[in-house]
Amino acid sequence: MGISRAPIREALKELEEQGLISSIQYKGWFVTDYHEEGFWEITKLRTLLEYSVLEKVIALGGPSVEELNHLESLNRDLQEIVDNPDLGDKKLFKFCEKEMEFHMYLCSLAKDHCFWTQKIHRNLSYQIRCSFEVCLHHEGQLKDSVVSHDVVIQCLRRKDLARLREEMFRKLQKESFTSLES
Repeated sequence: MGISRAPIREALKELEEQGLISSIQYKGWFVTDYHEEGFWEITKLRTLLEYSVLEKVIALGGPSVEELNHLESLNRDLQEIVDNPDLGDKKLFKFCEKEMEFHMYLCSLAKDHCFWTQKIHRNLSYQIRCSFEVCLHHEGQLKDSVVSHDVVIQCLRRKDLARLREEMFRKLQKESFTSLES
């Protein structure tokens, strides 16, 4: 390949740091299995980071009408994906991509505030995307996500921090996911 071992080793260490691969001494590098416990931890971190950002956004007067309209547009796109029977096997992938776009935009609403919170959220973006792929397998889960986004948008519009917290942390109850899996 014409590349020395040092940059490859550094890249592998970075992937290991992100939890994507693991090293077994004298055996090599292996793709890490994704465990349910890790999924819940990532989901909790994402929720805490996003809530922290949105709390700051509301404290600063709330998002602009344009920002709210953009969130609603992203959520409509998600609903269109859910409702489109022609997507077949591509539905989950398309939904997860748009879901990721929604959450990245949501976290960007703080603009120059919450620098470290936004940076950590961005650094976790691959793991967040993986958590969506683990969690969002059933039509009911996709629909619940769209409904939850709508509630979050309405809370932002009304600057209703208490209801926002209630909705965002509702998703952390394992029962809400396990009941949708059946």
